[in-house]
Amino acid sequence: IMYIGVINDKTEEREIQIFREQFVQSASHELKTPITSIKGYAETLLNKLNPHSESFEKRFMDAIIRNSDRMIRIVDDM
Repeated sequence: IMYIGVINDKTEEREIQIFREQFVQSASHELKTPITSIKGYAETLLNKLNPHSESFEKRFMDAIIRNSDRMIRIVDDM
């Protein structure tokens, strides 16, 4: 009786997977910092200027804040 075995070396695949995970974590952190800053500045301006609810400034600041929140959720999902 003869037995034949096959051994697959997954070392390189695992190293690539670890590299990808570390890259995504790093990119996520690097993106989140400026996005949070943009959101903070927009909220500060909105509170400081206190524009009328129908003004362009209010709509612009609301759009910046809303899209900043969206980008933060996307980065968190990474």
